[in-house]
Amino acid sequence: MQSYEQTLAEARAQIDEARDLDALADVERAYVGKKGRVADMLASIPQLPAEQRPAMGKQANLLKKAILEA
Repeated sequence: MQSYEQTLAEARAQIDEARDLDALADVERAYVGKKGRVADMLASIPQLPAEQRPAMGKQANLLKKAILEA
């Protein structure tokens, strides 16, 4: 799984390359949609050791917020 920084940098690059609203909507779906990367991160939480779950959940939520703000 990619790190928070890598995923955010990739998302920002795709946002910068988007030339219209449809392209931005595609980026949004790819990262924060129901089947997006943030959803994948959240889905992986139950497989993590209990002590790592809160940190992963926080990271996923911060990533989602950062992408939506970008």
